[in-house]
Amino acid sequence: MRRAEMSENRNRRLRLLAVSFFGGLALLGAACVPPPPPPPPPPGPCTPVILEGGHVDAPGIAFEDGAWDIHIHDEDNDIEYESDCASLKVKEEAELTVPANPDFSFLGSTGDSVWILPQVEDPDLLFLGYATEEIESGTFVGDEIDWSLVDVEGPGDFKVYSVGAFGTPTVLFDSAGSLPQVQTIETGEHTHANWAFTAEGDYTVTYAASGELTSGGVITSDPVEFTFIVG
Repeated sequence: MRRAEMSENRNRRLRLLAVSFFGGLALLGAACVPPPPPPPPPPGPCTPVILEGGHVDAPGIAFEDGAWDIHIHDEDNDIEYESDCASLKVKEEAELTVPANPDFSFLGSTGDSVWILPQVEDPDLLFLGYATEEIESGTFVGDEIDWSLVDVEGPGDFKVYSVGAFGTPTVLFDSAGSLPQVQTIETGEHTHANWAFTAEGDYTVTYAASGELTSGGVITSDPVEFTFIVG
């Protein structure tokens, strides 16, 4: 009996050593597994800038990964800004007077002051356009989307218009009328227009975009605000 007890005790010690050894290896292996990386920090606030010259698209309208992206694109420096990270400056040099031509009466009475970022580039002023060139062909039915002027807040009226080869204006948006207003525009395009303001001061211009996907369904963006500083 004593020899049997000694043998049993030895076997028990061996089993305990084996458990301790392999358990230690398991703990060592677990310790060697690298911890998961920490989550990325949330995006910080942007440093607002004022764009007052050069070629800028506002809005730049993109559609990526199933979502709209309506932003400001500084073409000269190839920088994109969220609309709340950049303001658009309309300098004092943009001040003109409304001509006597009745075709331009939508700008105000003859001789009234109006501040215009022109369709044709002026090196002293912001050269402002709107663009859908980041939207791939075939994304939307007919390669067209609706661009909406949702709201305008400011001391005067906001107007967007183009002038054709024969000098006749075509009004795209006019905040003197009821809002929202909608223009159907082609995707994959880049266009310049005249951007007019009837008074000096700060304006908040709100846009949205909508389109019918070729894959089915209509998708509409959230409203996006743009800030203009006039004068």
